[in-house]
Amino acid sequence: MDVLKILEEFEEKINDSPKIPLTGKVLIDEEELFLFIDKIRSVLPEEISKAKGILETRENLLNKARNEAEEILERAKLQGEKWLSESEMIKIAEERAREILNKANNTANELKISARQYAIEILEKMATNLNNALQEVTKGIEELKK
Repeated sequence: MDVLKILEEFEEKINDSPKIPLTGKVLIDEEELFLFIDKIRSVLPEEISKAKGILETRENLLNKARNEAEEILERAKLQGEKWLSESEMIKIAEERAREILNKANNTANELKISARQYAIEILEKMATNLNNALQEVTKGIEELKK
């Protein structure tokens, strides 16, 4: 289950909970509250793993692109010995390899930025929702202590 879905359920529970007259406070069963917290705890590692997976994918793509560039450079060198003078072929292969590496680095940087932004957005949403939930819980506890 998605953290945001759990938080939406929690928010619905808060909205549907009975109100304490003249206080604006909500009465929530402690066991239900802890159930929501346990659900969130169980899902958080999955969300973090997804973000890590995106970063790992970016690294794998970068490594693959570098390996391909090295292979292309090597094949170009071998072909160059047959077709062109060695110095011309090396210049062409090096230029092509630089282009491929630049493209791979640009793609990897874009993926890295996107993955980090995604992770930041998820974590910020989770922090906001958890803070809101904690504030409501704290208010409920304080109200019940009165």
